[in-house]
Amino acid sequence: MRILFIWPGVENTELRNLLPLGFGYLAANLPRVHRIKLWDGVLECRRDNDGIMEEINRFHPDLVGLSVWNFNLKAAREVANLIKQQFPELSIVLGGPSVSGYQDRIFSTINADYAFSGEAEKPFRHFLELFENDVLTVDNLKQIDGLIYKDGNEGIVCNPPRWESLDDLKYCDYRVLNLDQYLEIGYRYGIHHTAKRTAPILTTRGCPFPCEYCSARRINGMKVRTRPIESVIAEIKELHESFQIDGFNIIDDNFTFDIDYAKEVCRAIVDLGMRNVSFCCPNGVKVEYLDEELLDLMKLAGWDCLFIAPESGSARTLKNMRKQINLQVVEEKLKMIKRAGLKTFGFFMIGYPSERVADIRMTIDFACRNDFDFVVFTCFQPLVGTPVYEKLFKAGEMDKPPEGLDYYEISYAPKGMTVRQMKFWRFWGLVRFYTSSPNRLRDALSNYSPRRVLTFVRKIVQ
Repeated sequence: MRILFIWPGVENTELRNLLPLGFGYLAANLPRVHRIKLWDGVLECRRDNDGIMEEINRFHPDLVGLSVWNFNLKAAREVANLIKQQFPELSIVLGGPSVSGYQDRIFSTINADYAFSGEAEKPFRHFLELFENDVLTVDNLKQIDGLIYKDGNEGIVCNPPRWESLDDLKYCDYRVLNLDQYLEIGYRYGIHHTAKRTAPILTTRGCPFPCEYCSARRINGMKVRTRPIESVIAEIKELHESFQIDGFNIIDDNFTFDIDYAKEVCRAIVDLGMRNVSFCCPNGVKVEYLDEELLDLMKLAGWDCLFIAPESGSARTLKNMRKQINLQVVEEKLKMIKRAGLKTFGFFMIGYPSERVADIRMTIDFACRNDFDFVVFTCFQPLVGTPVYEKLFKAGEMDKPPEGLDYYEISYAPKGMTVRQMKFWRFWGLVRFYTSSPNRLRDALSNYSPRRVLTFVRKIVQ
C-alpha cells in the first residue's frame, strides 16, 4: 500500500523545533512492504498546504494520515476538506494528541473517515491489514484498539485504547521524518551548551498523575512503561553515528518515575564512552523522584540542566490543579540539584481557573526566591478532553474549544481578570525573574540565539 502522512504547515507559527515523531514511530512499526511518504509543510515551507494536492497526484496514495494537534487543528481541517473535495474516495485517518481529547467529537471537527486515540503503532498496523484486504466490517473494526469510526446504526464508535508493553516497540524512523533537513533549517531543542545537532528520544510512556489541565493520561495511559535499555542505547548509537547527533533530548513525561530504570539508562550511556555529548529532559522530570545518586549519574552521563515543573507557587492553585507536589520538597530538591552541579529550568503556569492576582504573585515570588537558573511563565490553555476543560464547558465559561493556538497565545482568563492582564503578568514575571540576578540574564542570553530571543519577546508582547 501507498500511505501518505501529512504534517500540515501552519500560518504564522514556527514549527521547526517540533518534529512529527508519531509518523516516525508508525513507519518504523509497519511492515516494509508498505511504501510510506511524509509531506511536511514545515520543510516544504508551504503554509497554504496547496502542495498536498500536487503530492497526492504524484504519489497516488491508497490512504492519507493526518496528525492533529491543538495548534494545527485549523490547518488539518482545511487539508481534510481539500482532499475530500478533490479526492472524495481517498480515505483519511486522523491521529495525534487532539484525537484523544476530542474522541467522538473529532468527526464533527474534521472531515475524516477514521481516527485513532491513544497509541497507534500496533492498532494502525492491524487496521492496514483489514483495509488492504477490503474487510473493514463492523465486527472487524470493533477489534481494533483505540479506533474511532462511523457506524450507521450507532453513530460514532470509540474503541477504548490499549497501552501495551514497549518491549517489542521499534524506535522512531528518523529518515522518514527527514531529520537531517530539520537540522539544516535550525532544529534545536533543550539546553545544550556545546551540542551542535540535537534530536529527541522517548524511553518511557505513561503518566499516573491526575493533573486536571493535562491530557497525557488520555494519550499514553496511567501506567509508566519502560523501553528495554538495549533498545534505547541502540537508538542513541544510531543517532550519534548516522546523524552526528551530539545533543539528546529525552522527551518522556516521567523519565525519573522509575528511578532504578533512569539510573540504568544513565549507566548505560556512560558505558557507551561517547565524548562531547550532552543529554536533557526538556519536558521536565518529576522532582520528587530525584536522589543524589541519580543526579550524580545524570551529571556524569552528560546532563547540564534539569527541567522541573512546580507550575505554581500557590498551594491553593496546586490543589485546584490536582498537582501532586509539595513546594517545600521542591525547594529541598533544588538545593540537591545544585549540589550535583546541575542548572535548573522551572516551568510555571498562570491564569488557571479560579486563580487570583495573589496566587500569580506567589508563583512569581516562588520562582524568583528559589535557585532556578531559567524559568518560563505560560498562560493556562484549556485543552479539549482534559478534566478542567470539561468543567469549564459545563459551567458555561467555554462555549467551544479554542483552536489553532500556539505556545504563546492566550485564550482564557480567570473570572475577574482579562487576557490583557494575563499578558502583563506573564511579561512581568519574566522581567522580574531575569533582572533579579545578572547570572540569570547572562545564562539566558548565552543559551539562546539572538533570533530565538527576539522571536520569544515578539510573541509574548504582541
